[in-house]
Amino acid sequence: MSTTATSTVASSQPRSQPSSHTLLGDYLVLFKPRVSLMVILTAAAGFYLGSLASGISPFDFSLWRALFGIALVTTGSSALNQAVERSTDRRMPRTADRPMAQHRIGLIHGLLVGFVLVCGGTVYLTLATNPLTGLLTLLTAVGYIAIYTPLKRITTLNTFIGAFPGALPPLIGWTAARGVVEWPAAALFSILFLWQFPHFMAIG
Repeated sequence: MSTTATSTVASSQPRSQPSSHTLLGDYLVLFKPRVSLMVILTAAAGFYLGSLASGISPFDFSLWRALFGIALVTTGSSALNQAVERSTDRRMPRTADRPMAQHRIGLIHGLLVGFVLVCGGTVYLTLATNPLTGLLTLLTAVGYIAIYTPLKRITTLNTFIGAFPGALPPLIGWTAARGVVEWPAAALFSILFLWQFPHFMAIG
């Protein structure tokens, strides 16, 4: 076969389209940046109010240490959530293209990333702020991943149960600034806890 004929045959064959996904882009999806940002902002609000009660600057460097640790745990929780829901994510158009649902990130890979971020962030928060903040942040992650996520397919009570970890970020921000749980922090928790029900119902 001549070179020209070979080129003609080769050009007539369908070419596989290169994937538009990159590992960096898949990590971005894995970490749910919009959800994570909301957690960080509500924690920052709790820290701001707690710092005013403490008489320290709301923009003290301890704020950025706290938010960094919270961001680590939050993004790790999102990765573990997608590991748990990888099978059901494939069934919904909104989530079908997530990296773990499409096997672009394997189960072991996703679990390793998630556990490293959650454990590393918890240890960092414990050392950089105080043990109470580290413990509350870890409880938030466990409640979200191990309780709320599995219950979504079992009972509508998942909304009530999921409201607890969902309302903890401002309280965590407060304890990062103050080191204790106080009535103003409980009020912040209660406001966000009650807000989640009309929020979920509106989405539904």
